[in-house]
Amino acid sequence: YNVSLLSKFVEVAELADVWSLASHTVPDSTPMPEAEGDRVIDVLFHSMGRTPCEPESNVVTTFNGVPGVLVKSSACSSPKTSSAAGVVPHAHAQVIAYADVFDQVPEMQAKPLAPYLRFVDTIYDEARSFVDEAFGGEPFIAVHWRRADFKLTRAARDDVLLDSRKLVERIKHAMQERGVRHVYIATDATEEADLELLRRELGYRSYDSIPNPNEPNLVKAMRVANIEIAICALSVYFLGTRTSNFSATIREERAIQGSPAASNDFLI
Repeated sequence: YNVSLLSKFVEVAELADVWSLASHTVPDSTPMPEAEGDRVIDVLFHSMGRTPCEPESNVVTTFNGVPGVLVKSSACSSPKTSSAAGVVPHAHAQVIAYADVFDQVPEMQAKPLAPYLRFVDTIYDEARSFVDEAFGGEPFIAVHWRRADFKLTRAARDDVLLDSRKLVERIKHAMQERGVRHVYIATDATEEADLELLRRELGYRSYDSIPNPNEPNLVKAMRVANIEIAICALSVYFLGTRTSNFSATIREERAIQGSPAASNDFLI
């Protein structure tokens, strides 16, 4: 994210800058040579859902895609540990971090934050470059077709999952209604038969990242996801998957960029 915008709302720093602001250095005598530079976390809270979630001391791990991080101590988190009262016992620590912890901010509190949660410029530049190359300046419809885990976790619902043939019908209808010739599809579907049907019937485009062997997988996944959000935000119409946080984030990004609410809908 572009922290310079978020900093106008709340004090924030890039992860790399957090360590430079602290006075930590990994001792030369450490028995863990894989620990790098000043990458030290004093207290790391793990989600209670982590298996196993057991306290540890002086371990080297990868944190948010950054390798070689020395964790002096770790503990299991709880709602209390992310509150002010929960942090006070660790006031001596310079760096406190949370892993696998997802505290849901109520919607009414989250909405005012949205304009400040902006991607870095390179994300928007890459999205615009892709759209210009893929669609030549012509309007397009964007679709988020969630599959993967939803095939199990949403199997009992009739307003979420859509098979590939019905998806084609839904998209074609939306394209005809709006006189649009192009479609972009963001999906985690892996069934080749389904994807081939979409290619044959729709000639859709999707984003393919240029491989970078030096980019950690987690960092790449986040970057590509952000670029896809930015691409979908540039469409004239968006069809998302109901109950998907990714689809919800796309709608939020579109709202920030001025797209009317009527330009969003669900696949079902």
